[in-house]
Amino acid sequence: GTMSTKLDDKVIYPLDGLDVSDYVAGQADGTHTYNLYGVVCHTGVAQAGHYTAFARSPVTGDWHYFNDDTVTRQKPREEEFSTAYLLFYHKQGTSFDLPLPQRFAFVEDISSKSNLCNNSNITDDVVACSSTQLV
Repeated sequence: GTMSTKLDDKVIYPLDGLDVSDYVAGQADGTHTYNLYGVVCHTGVAQAGHYTAFARSPVTGDWHYFNDDTVTRQKPREEEFSTAYLLFYHKQGTSFDLPLPQRFAFVEDISSKSNLCNNSNITDDVVACSSTQLV
């Protein structure tokens, strides 16, 4: 069989202001600057490992780190740069409107059944649960 290896090289990427103008072919009008809004990370080897993610809220601009059932307010730090697997950028100056629901029924259902919001794994840095509205 074929053996796969995973690269763990650290790639420095900007959270804001990625300018790709030098790499745009053809029409070079306007700005080609992007802001990061999501990162998928992978730790482990090519055949097995663990995925986590960072996402920036389009509403507040706050970063959150998602690791299984734990969500913390945290933006990507340089020590995570070698685990980045996918980077998601949004072009500056363009609309970033997302149709976000006002209520999340699944959170309401879960929290009423299992007292999820009082979980002992939740720390002060973790986003607070709400059974009526998440923003």
